[in-house]
Amino acid sequence: MENYPAIQAPLQRLRRQGNQLMLDQFGDNFSAFNKLPTGTIDYIKLPNRFVHSLHNSQMDEMMVTIINGHIHRLNARSIAGPAHLPAVLEKLCLLGIDMAEGDSISRAIPLTAMLDSGYAAIG
Repeated sequence: MENYPAIQAPLQRLRRQGNQLMLDQFGDNFSAFNKLPTGTIDYIKLPNRFVHSLHNSQMDEMMVTIINGHIHRLNARSIAGPAHLPAVLEKLCLLGIDMAEGDSISRAIPLTAMLDSGYAAIG
């Protein structure tokens, strides 16, 4: 995020063109949240390492709660995963995570199969 000023103009151009922006594996460095202007990013995916054993780790639960609070403060939506176990998905829901991915929701499907089945579209 130290280079944010250098990429600010291209990000704004992408947003003007109607694109939504996502940061993946973001949140290990809490000070980075203070460098992002509110409303710049639409989706932020939490670091996987805090999610996979969330159902039995109070420390991971605390980290996910703090990171999710920062994400929502930036007017972004939170994404977490992989939620391979139903207990992890349940905990993500209880903590207010907006979206999740993983085997407890659906097994991975090749993009061609998804497009052929009509369950997805690319605009």
